[in-house]
Amino acid sequence: MLNRRRNVQQIAVDKAQLPSDVSAILNREVRLRNGAKVRVANLDGRTPVAGMDSIYGKPGQLPLKAVITSTSQNRHPDLYAAVIHQFGVEGNPRYAPDRYTYCNTFAGDVMRAMGVPLPTKADLGINKRDRATVGTQALYRWLLTKAGAQGWREVNPNTPEGLRLLQEHVNAGKPALAADEGHVAVIRPGQRANSVADLRIAQAGARNLNNVRLGDAGLGRVFRPRFFINI
Repeated sequence: MLNRRRNVQQIAVDKAQLPSDVSAILNREVRLRNGAKVRVANLDGRTPVAGMDSIYGKPGQLPLKAVITSTSQNRHPDLYAAVIHQFGVEGNPRYAPDRYTYCNTFAGDVMRAMGVPLPTKADLGINKRDRATVGTQALYRWLLTKAGAQGWREVNPNTPEGLRLLQEHVNAGKPALAADEGHVAVIRPGQRANSVADLRIAQAGARNLNNVRLGDAGLGRVFRPRFFINI
């Protein structure tokens, strides 16, 4: 009980020390796709903010101009969560699976809003006129070979030190991905993981989930991710 009280006190202190610019963002009201208004801090990841639901060009959705953004100058876990939640991945037609799934589109939207954009097909010369986020195979190759020039680096959470580093990173509001050739997921803030399977992710795919334990995301042994962080 003493530990629990201490944790609650610490959370209260952290909230009280929100930077003024982050606090201003979190206290703004935004309009949702369904017309309702809600404070940014109360977004739940199920209903997207108006304008974040574009299906124009599907299956090659064009990048969005996000309503809620973060940069390396204002990282905070609550802001990172709000960036993720604005896309309402669980109820957004933009990511609804059809003949295709849209993990790359969702990850691209989130990382662009975090100020660390993932490459488009035009960027990698796949299609000079296509501004959609590249597919997972090309994205994974880029993360392994070229992403370091854009501030990405790999961490290994299968080691105790790597797991600690990854959690400290996202819990400070800094972006991270789990990726392999067939899938990419966003690593969320608010981690208290004892293993890789315990890591909390947001993903689009066959199942669109805003906040789920990696081991419960339905990816099975097919998903063999490596993990990447950026400032």
